[in-house]
Order: sequence, then C-alpha cells, then structure tokens
Amino acid sequence: QELFDGKSLAGWQRLDFEGSGGRIEASNGSILFSRGNPLTAMVVSDRGLMPPAEEYEIILRARKMDGRDFFCALTFPVPAQSACCTFVAGGWGGGVTGISNIDNLDANRNTTRSSLRYETGKWYDLKVEIRRERIRCWVDQRLVVNTLIADKTISMRPGDIEQCQPFGIASFATASEFKSLRLRALP
Repeated sequence: QELFDGKSLAGWQRLDFEGSGGRIEASNGSILFSRGNPLTAMVVSDRGLMPPAEEYEIILRARKMDGRDFFCALTFPVPAQSACCTFVAGGWGGGVTGISNIDNLDANRNTTRSSLRYETGKWYDLKVEIRRERIRCWVDQRLVVNTLIADKTISMRPGDIEQCQPFGIASFATASEFKSLRLRALP
C-alpha cells in the first residue's frame, strides 16, 4: 500500500505546531520538508488507518537536505502492543538512530540506540519491520535495530511528536526530502 502518490499531499495533514511547523510541499515525485522551529511533520489524514496486517513493514526513502538533527522520525503503530512508537534517524545532534520509546526511554537512552553518520543530500532506504515480538529497522542494508518487544512497554516520546500517531513523519530543525512511503503485510 503506497501512502504517497508522488504528485500531491493527498491523504496527509501537515501539523502546524501553533505556527512553528515548517512548510511541506509535493514536488517532482517527492515530499519536501522545510526546516521547522523546531519540528516539521505530517500525519495521515485518516487517523483510523490501520496497518495491512498485525505483522507488516514500512519502506521509505529519505534524505537530509540541510540541518543538524533528525531528518526522519517515522511514527507507526505496533498492533501487538496496541501502541505507537517512532523510528528516529539522525537525532540528538545528527547521528543517534533508534526507537522512541522502549520501556519509557527514548532512542538516545535505550538499547536500540546506535550512532550513524548521515550525509547531507544522500538518499537512504529506511525499512521498519514490525512483528508480534520484535521490531527491526534497517538503514540501507544495515540492520540498526533488532529488539524483542514482547515483555517491553512501547510508547511515544512525550511532546509534539505524539501528534504523528498512527502514521507520521517528522524532522527536527532540518530540511528533508521523502519518497515512496509503502506499507506491506508480512507473511
């Protein structure tokens, strides 16, 4: 299921954050986020949209255009936990990658944390796999998150990012570009 038609923002709602959210536009097959003060974000307009199955994956192309913090924070539901969480790429000054929140700890403080170097202008293929007992995330072909969740609390980091539920994308003081956001049921 493709959530971006490549031509418009149909099916999406820009989050304004009381006037501090950055501009979002569709152009040349991409979604462009300008820098927010600090967040730029959008959420699916159908807040009742459900994943295609209890176990599914999300595939997204993203790149940082300008800025020094996360260029992609992908919020998604975890059906087995009846909760949502966020895969963060490039947070806390540009390198922290992981899931916010696991056991009430954000990506900078939990066991999913890794540090990667993201190049400005380079496209990255991001994939998040949600299973009943595990979440795994890849940046290009590199597995960066592989965490068991059956006995853990999954939740959102408190704050404006909570508005990105159930499916949303955000950047923090960073201009970004996105392509091809797809959901796929897993066998």
